[in-house]
Amino acid sequence: MAVTSTLLVWHYGGKAVRAGFRYAVLHGIGGTLFLGAVIWHFAETGTFLFASVPGGPETAGLAGPVAPILAALGVGVNVGFVGLHAWLPDTYPRPHIAASVFLCVYTTKTGVYGMYRVFPQDGNVAVAYMGGIMAVFGATMALFQNDMRRLLSYHIQSQVGYMVAGVGIGSALAQAGAFAHVFNHILYKGLLFMTAGVVIYRTGEESLKKLGGLAREMPITAGAFTVAALSIAGFPGFNGFVSKGIVISGSHYTFEKGPLAIGDFYTLELLLLIGGVGTFMSFIKFGYYAFFHGEYDGDVKDANRGQSVAMVLVAALCVFYGLFDGALFAILPFDVTSEATVAHVYETYTVSHIVEGVALAVLGLVGFALVKKPLSGLGKVPDVDSLYNPGSLYGTRALVVGVTELYARVDDAAVALAKRSVRTVKNPDAAIARATGRESIETKAGIDRSLLLVLAALVAALALLLT
Repeated sequence: MAVTSTLLVWHYGGKAVRAGFRYAVLHGIGGTLFLGAVIWHFAETGTFLFASVPGGPETAGLAGPVAPILAALGVGVNVGFVGLHAWLPDTYPRPHIAASVFLCVYTTKTGVYGMYRVFPQDGNVAVAYMGGIMAVFGATMALFQNDMRRLLSYHIQSQVGYMVAGVGIGSALAQAGAFAHVFNHILYKGLLFMTAGVVIYRTGEESLKKLGGLAREMPITAGAFTVAALSIAGFPGFNGFVSKGIVISGSHYTFEKGPLAIGDFYTLELLLLIGGVGTFMSFIKFGYYAFFHGEYDGDVKDANRGQSVAMVLVAALCVFYGLFDGALFAILPFDVTSEATVAHVYETYTVSHIVEGVALAVLGLVGFALVKKPLSGLGKVPDVDSLYNPGSLYGTRALVVGVTELYARVDDAAVALAKRSVRTVKNPDAAIARATGRESIETKAGIDRSLLLVLAALVAALALLLT
């Protein structure tokens, strides 16, 4: 997947080439860490099978104390753990607009499945809280962006945070919610990249600062964006409301995890709710500046027929799975409506859930109104790659220079030693004289003494061989 994704990015050329190289390097590191986890697992169990650990349960993941950590970090690169995520906003805005759609659909979602295979039906507290942090961090960074695809890329991290949190919680309800969100995210995030792609295709602009008022000229694209934005934000009636609600409900309930028992997950639930408010704020900003505020200076057309059909179909699915939640429940790995499967049966359209969804939307609207003016004057906000990209470049350069300089010094010393050895062999008298401080010295021996020395050396060598 990493290889084909890299080729997909590289194909566009230009700035995408360096971004694709960084993508390949980071995913190579992640894949190597995961391979290390597989090897450690094999050393512990004697098998490469995840669910066939001798003497273990059928749902066992990677064995041993080290393998799960290596795997979590390796897969963490793929899903965008905070600190390992910078490849996302660096890569996705670079390739062709169609390539961004394919990338957002497949790459990180495969990582969520990998994370589940590492922590099946047991979860991990640290992974769960990392998911909550991803939800907040990604939504916050998205709010600071003006590049449309960069904004959407940070929201991939944020939404995958909900999926990672569900896997980490480990209950049947939460993990069902994680995979429900994987399914829904493919729909609404693909649709969001489609709408952004159409805007770029028709205007040639990627920055929200250079757009405005497009809803009048691009009603189909604006309508599709609205459906996708309400879906990702989790507004009642749309598919994101169903899956996000399952994960948040899973984070609410008390459960125990052996020595890592921490009781209530209310802190994680709060992180996920804050991430929801940030999501509303980000997409209110996107829609406001791209489609409803101001006026675009230039002629523009709406999506062509093929683009319109694709967007309308995906938008219809977002609404369908939002209104008919049973269709989504039917394809989940765990039945969230069965008391025999989940400790707390999930119901989508309860008064409390609807109030929660509307409240998040209101808070997002108020929040955007409060920060709109400060955000308008905000420049580019640096991320961790502004530290490790130059750090990697200059660190690698320093390492190469250091190695080559060390080699040069060793080479100089070896050459000097060789020259001195040759001079000593050619003129041992002068060498001994220099070493002892004498003006001259005579070391020549007669033929008889020389033969005795050679014979002694041969006898000694023979004795060593015989012993």
